[in-house]
Order: sequence, then C-alpha cells, then structure tokens
Amino acid sequence: MTITYSPTGSEDLTTGALHARAICGDAHGTRWIIPDVAQPPGTVDLPVLGAKAAYRLVRERSTGRPVRDHEGSFMYLPVAQGVAAGGAHV
Repeated sequence: MTITYSPTGSEDLTTGALHARAICGDAHGTRWIIPDVAQPPGTVDLPVLGAKAAYRLVRERSTGRPVRDHEGSFMYLPVAQGVAAGGAHV
C-alpha cells in the first residue's frame, strides 16, 4: 500500500481524498492520504527519525466504525509495546 505523507502537517494533500492523522507518540501530527480502498487500514507504519512507528486506527467502541477528527481525518494512535494491534476504541 502506498501512503503519501505530509510530514509538516500542511494542508497540501489532495482534496477529496481520504486523510488520516497520527495522534500522540513519536509521529504525532503526521498526516497522510489513504489510498482508494473501502476501509482505512487497521494499522500503518509511520517513519520517525530513521525508524518506523506502528499506529492503529481508532474505532468507536459501540459501533466499531473508524473515528474521525474535527477535520474529517481518520485518527490513528500508537500501538503500545506488547499489545495486539486490533484497533483502539473511544
């Protein structure tokens, strides 16, 4: 899967496309375009300081639907060490 990053957090990403944003952790604020898929990926690896950090899609506890922030971007949280990457819930 190809992910287009906007490491500066700028809004120059393709309009009309699905967007995602990392919340908390080493990649906090990183934004990217989600490729044309039916559902956003459950986990992504984001580049941070020459390494990668695993992030998971946040889902609503009652419905299981992906959560979006105030700008409409899907929200991703860091995967904690030793925790299955099944998706965070709110």
